[in-house]
Amino acid sequence: LIQGHSVRPFCAAIGCLSRVGKDLLLEFDAVDGLTLRALSDSKAVFSSFHYEPSFFLRCTSPPIPRKRKKNDETSSTPGSSIDRWCIRVAMKSLVPVIRPRKDVMSLKLSSSEGEMLAFEFQIQGQN
Repeated sequence: LIQGHSVRPFCAAIGCLSRVGKDLLLEFDAVDGLTLRALSDSKAVFSSFHYEPSFFLRCTSPPIPRKRKKNDETSSTPGSSIDRWCIRVAMKSLVPVIRPRKDVMSLKLSSSEGEMLAFEFQIQGQN
C-alpha cells in the first residue's frame, strides 16, 4: 500500500521506465522491497528504481503461486527466497492505468496467486 503523497513519484518512475523499454519487470521481496526495471529492445539502455519496504505504508508478501514450472529459476537457484515475487508487464497496458490522478489517497498493488497484478487507486471521497 502506497500513501497518497508517494503515489505521484511512484507513477512518475513507471512513466520514466516506459521511455526506456516496452516491458516493466517488477521484483518484490518483503525484506528487500520492490524493484522496477526496464531494458531497451536493443539492450543498450537499462534503468531501475528500488523502493525499500519503509516506502510503503503496508508491505507484505504476495501469495505463492499454486503451480510452479519445473524450469522455474527461483525454485532451482540455491539459496533463493521463496518469498521473492517477479512479474513482467507490458508498458502498453500499464501506462494508461498510472496516468496522473487528482485526490489520490493511496495506491494498492496486489497479486492474485502470483498470476495477476492489480493497481487499486483510492480516490478522496470514495469509501
